[in-house]
Amino acid sequence: MTTHLRYRLDTLESLGSGIGDQQLVSELAEIREKLAQEKINLVVLGLFKRGKSSLVNSLLGCPLAPVGVTPLTAIITSFEHDPEKSFARVCFNDGRHLDTAVAGISAYVSEEENPANEKGVSVVRIFDRVLPVLQTMTLIDTPGLGSAYTHNTATTLDFIPRIDAALFVLSADLPVSQADIEFLKTLRQTVPAILFVLNKKDLLSGNELRQLLVHDQRIIVEQVGLSPGEVQIIPVSARDFQQGKHASANIDALRDRIRAILEEGGGALFEEVIARRIGRACEHLRFLLRLRLETLQLPVQELGDRRRRLEEIPRLLDSQKDDFEVLLRGQARRLQDHVRDVLQKESDILREGLSDKILSVSGNAESFRDKCAVLTKEILDRLESARSSLEVDVKERFDHLLRQYAGQPDSFLWQVTRQFSEVMGLPFDIIAKKFDLEVYAPYYQSTDAGPLPAPKSSLFRRSPFQSIRRKRFYRRLLAYYQELILRNCASAMYNLDYRIQESLRKFASALDQRLRELIGHLDALLAEAVALQAGYAPALAENIQKIREKLDAVDDLQQSLHPITQPSDHGAVR
Repeated sequence: MTTHLRYRLDTLESLGSGIGDQQLVSELAEIREKLAQEKINLVVLGLFKRGKSSLVNSLLGCPLAPVGVTPLTAIITSFEHDPEKSFARVCFNDGRHLDTAVAGISAYVSEEENPANEKGVSVVRIFDRVLPVLQTMTLIDTPGLGSAYTHNTATTLDFIPRIDAALFVLSADLPVSQADIEFLKTLRQTVPAILFVLNKKDLLSGNELRQLLVHDQRIIVEQVGLSPGEVQIIPVSARDFQQGKHASANIDALRDRIRAILEEGGGALFEEVIARRIGRACEHLRFLLRLRLETLQLPVQELGDRRRRLEEIPRLLDSQKDDFEVLLRGQARRLQDHVRDVLQKESDILREGLSDKILSVSGNAESFRDKCAVLTKEILDRLESARSSLEVDVKERFDHLLRQYAGQPDSFLWQVTRQFSEVMGLPFDIIAKKFDLEVYAPYYQSTDAGPLPAPKSSLFRRSPFQSIRRKRFYRRLLAYYQELILRNCASAMYNLDYRIQESLRKFASALDQRLRELIGHLDALLAEAVALQAGYAPALAENIQKIREKLDAVDDLQQSLHPITQPSDHGAVR
């Protein structure tokens, strides 16, 4: 089935030999291992606290993935089949690995026991010899996005190119958010198959669940650009499954959907996945070859000049970095002021209409709590929507600011960008890391605004005396909801304020590190070119010709992959 892809991989490895790029070598090795296994990676994805790890355990049928009250999974964790024994393999960034009992993996995958991944774990692989589901696929649990831990989000985003099929987890306790939508847009560009599941369905009544499913599907269809048939959301309850309520949990329906994809389109989907990864490796090799070709074609004198100018960049970083960070701090204050203004306006709007909404809570004591629950949810949903929209807005504002600043002559970024562009023709996007807002800042919506006033049955009787009591009661209810709005606005302001400040600090540090990595890479490349040109001309001409031939071969190879990577029924977003 995959013989032609193995041949293409062999060809690519041959073309990339001698380049000395570790990223390319690692990627090709991963593709070869995947070809040998011929298994689809089904990756569980979604925002934090959606119950992803509990869902993984339900799909497996046993509690292999650790779960907890706080965001727990901090490391990519795969669940694979082994015919001989069950164990866990902890793989480290430096290439080492440690085999251990499955019960001990929390020491490596949890944020509490491995904060900020200080142990340098790259992935934890859990092998099991019994579970039948793992004989047909590899199930992968990922850190949740948007939690308080920036490295968790980065870990998941970095893993996207390795995803064959995604199981995107929504939750019944919160409608689909703008953060969900943005993540889905990113997934759609790379992942050939996406399944949708809504966890925690046990929290809603049948009618509420139907309404939420219709709402979430409509938002995803409209904002991600999918058809309704591509967004078939399966409601499940991992909690019910773990409590033995298998019928109501609906996990079997989800398993059937996964099995259908693997059995009906698995072969074609697997080929498309491998072809896409080989294609991305081709793009990376093309970039390296073109960079090498352009360097070799420069005159020796210009190469020497470029090396000297390259050496100036670290001095530029050291001399102007402080001024750049002062600018960032100033922009942080502006972004924070913008957040406060928007949330304050949202708070004012909610409070202006609050009195009318409070009066609508009238009726009888039996329906009072239901109506209050609806009002509370409406307030919290509106504030969460405002917070999510602000996240997107702040990122866009910062990106615009960065590009604007990079275009100002004599600014720090303008000088750095110009230096890299003139030395090696590198664009701004390669130099700068994106501002992501994903840093430590705990955020949970609060429903604790003091005790909710509870009316007595007699309060709703028609009498002058009860009318006075009702007015007092509604004043207390109004004060309760004003406090609820105030608390949650303050919580959202703090969350975004802190994340803006820390994101800018992290951005400055990451930019400095990224620039120095590029300097080292380009300096080595220029040194190699200078050494070649110091020899005799035929050797230089021969190297240039070989690189051109490799570039042509890479183009031919990628063109041969084109029919395999075209969208098809099995590869549609689901």
